[in-house]
Amino acid sequence: MSVTSASASTPPTSPYKVIVAANNTPASYRAVEHAVDLCSRIKGEYKLLIVYFVALNPKRSLPYIDHLEKAYNMEIQDIAQSDVAECKEYFTKHYSNRVNYEFIEVEGESETGPLIEEYITKSHPDLNLLVVGQRALGKLERWALGSVSDYCLRHLHCPVTVVKDRATGNE
Repeated sequence: MSVTSASASTPPTSPYKVIVAANNTPASYRAVEHAVDLCSRIKGEYKLLIVYFVALNPKRSLPYIDHLEKAYNMEIQDIAQSDVAECKEYFTKHYSNRVNYEFIEVEGESETGPLIEEYITKSHPDLNLLVVGQRALGKLERWALGSVSDYCLRHLHCPVTVVKDRATGNE
């Protein structure tokens, strides 16, 4: 039996890239904890991105509706600004000494799932893993409100880890 080596030098590998879709919820914090734990166990180089997605309502060209959408979007942005500050404080307090990470805020006119898909497709096509949290919604709530984790599982072309809410049963 003979074994041949393709080359004496191996090309440099890119870091293992993990994105966590974060917001100011317990389910999101559990997802971030999972990603931090994963990255802390990686022996090689990694890149952990904690991304807060702000999904705004798309502009409408209907009379008076466009003013409502602008008002809703201003409210969404105000809430997001407060949530981002809380998230940054929480992540700094709990993770700054454990792993290296970058906090990114992404804003766009879309629902959250499609916004995540667009961001990953355009900015991180080489993503190794997306980590998302899952809230303990019932079947009717999930149907009415939609599920970001379900959307990501069905539409993204990268591996997706869904960190279930501890209160979630077998649904």
